[in-house]
Amino acid sequence: MTDMWTTRYDQPDYVFGTEPTHFLRSAAAQIPPTDALCVADGEGRHSVFLAQQGFEVTAFDPAAPALDKARNLAETRGVEVARHQATFDDWNWKREFGLLAGLFIQFQGPEDRAVTFQRFRHTVRKGGYLVLQGFAPRQVDYGTGGPPHAENMYTEQLLNDAFGDWDILHLRDHDAEVNSGTGHKGVAALVELIARRPA
Repeated sequence: MTDMWTTRYDQPDYVFGTEPTHFLRSAAAQIPPTDALCVADGEGRHSVFLAQQGFEVTAFDPAAPALDKARNLAETRGVEVARHQATFDDWNWKREFGLLAGLFIQFQGPEDRAVTFQRFRHTVRKGGYLVLQGFAPRQVDYGTGGPPHAENMYTEQLLNDAFGDWDILHLRDHDAEVNSGTGHKGVAALVELIARRPA
């Protein structure tokens, strides 16, 4: 998996662009700046944006070319991000954060995703926030980005089952135009979650 992403990111252009998703912009406006973790952060568009908003950001990704571009983006934007090369299995999930952001991280099947969601539940500290955005299963038919595996996608029910005992501040399934580099372009089926772990 790491080799695939290394190959994909090993090009001059930013595969998914340099701007955050509209949803992350909206979510960040609702959350007081805190220490934040961006998982599988890729080329850095999300971590850099959060740092620009005053969050103290840590990020990780396994692909070296993506990390290089992410560091360059942070330098260009005049912000600092504590960036690490790591996979989900390498990361130290005992560390706690006030915000965990996972944007389009649907490279895992249901079994591995269940493990990842449990890790998220533990690493978001009490009173902290979880922000997730991904594709719905119908995205496979749209063909505008994401893996070709419907079972990797999110549904409102899936996210409610995983985090429904938290305070659900936003949970939405909708279609919208996306324009994130060459990687995500066109009408997409999106599922979004903002949840707060009870204090």
